[in-house]
Amino acid sequence: MESLGDYASDVIKSVLKNRKRRKTFGFASFSGDNLLYSIVMAYYNKIGVLILNETATKFLVCEKFPQNVTSDYIMPGGQFTEENIDLCIKNELFEELGVKADSREKVLIGEYTDVAAGRPNRDVTIWLYSNIKLTGTPQPHTEIKALHWIGRQDVANIKVSPIIRNQIIPDLVQRGILK
Repeated sequence: MESLGDYASDVIKSVLKNRKRRKTFGFASFSGDNLLYSIVMAYYNKIGVLILNETATKFLVCEKFPQNVTSDYIMPGGQFTEENIDLCIKNELFEELGVKADSREKVLIGEYTDVAAGRPNRDVTIWLYSNIKLTGTPQPHTEIKALHWIGRQDVANIKVSPIIRNQIIPDLVQRGILK
């Protein structure tokens, strides 16, 4: 007999696999033995990568060209369309930053949801990872216009996307990840 956790995991994979066709909010709930699993899918579901400087006082963000929906500062990473998270990280960091990424020792920092950059009527969820080993020096590639290093003081910077200002910076500071 399949356990509730295995069943929930299978449903999560199915929801993620089919989310591009739906482009709507999805919700699934499972209960049993006083456990509740729920999945709330945002309009955009992304994998983000936290790249800190050596002193952990700043982290790297990308600025896209304005014709790419927004020029707000966003986290490196992208839409989760690959078959697994490691492949998504590898492909997105090569595409955006021109670096090779080894995510075998990745650490999930957290899941954040807020208004999508450049799309105030849509939301975005970012699963943010750290401990990604990079080969090469990050440089702007493809749709990326520039790279910026931002820190805790950028919580009020209007160029920074809402999810970074409202969710990511405050959480990283509160947890001592961003000094």
